[in-house]
Amino acid sequence: MTNGTATVTIRDVTPRDGLQAGTPVSSAARAELAIALADAGLAHVEAASFVSAKAVPTMAGADEVFGLLPECDTVWWALVPNARGAEAALAAGVRNITVTVSASTAYSEKNVRRSTAEALAGLAEIAAVSQPAGADLDVVVSCAFGSPFDDVISPSPVIDVVDAALRAMPGARITLADTTGTGKCSPAIWIAPYVDPQNRYTLPKASSTSVDFGSRENIFFHATGVSRANSSVRLTCGGHCCFCKHLHLKVKR
Repeated sequence: MTNGTATVTIRDVTPRDGLQAGTPVSSAARAELAIALADAGLAHVEAASFVSAKAVPTMAGADEVFGLLPECDTVWWALVPNARGAEAALAAGVRNITVTVSASTAYSEKNVRRSTAEALAGLAEIAAVSQPAGADLDVVVSCAFGSPFDDVISPSPVIDVVDAALRAMPGARITLADTTGTGKCSPAIWIAPYVDPQNRYTLPKASSTSVDFGSRENIFFHATGVSRANSSVRLTCGGHCCFCKHLHLKVKR
């Protein structure tokens, strides 16, 4: 932070998250949307997800999408669910990979049909594939500020996921996500005490150990009208911050 100012970097996930649940859109149209966002000046765009086309038909042809994206100042990101997805992404030229693990086991089981523990177990496999290729990794911790299943009522499960993620993927970015629009302002400051101004995360279970956090980022969805308030809280407590429905905002201080 310099003279009370902050730099906000937007990562727009509309081509992936915004189109994932709707009617399938052609790879060319998805790439055109991503390019339009880049032309609008967005520094980071999440363009596709390398998931099973059978499971998520709207994300079929992710390699085709990336094949149409130009080399430019915009950083292109892709979501992967597992090591196989990471391999496919790397083969398509992706070098910025994001993977999601939920702090809510109930949400994880409902959304991706596996527990949080099972999702965490897959991170090392993704890292083994991605890091030797020089890919930047981003672990999104979903339901980090509360869960519709009421199983995230303290920072404990969030901290456990962050600990495990950083052990499996040293140097990875960590994104804390509201995910469902149920995040509240008070939980939004849960993690702040564990990160110092040098962007290092101190592991609560091994207090003498600190790990490079890479970056602190938050995603807040505006479904319940709380994202602006949550973002203000995170700005106040010095964290990197995100706000809005289909935009990922990172605040650097």
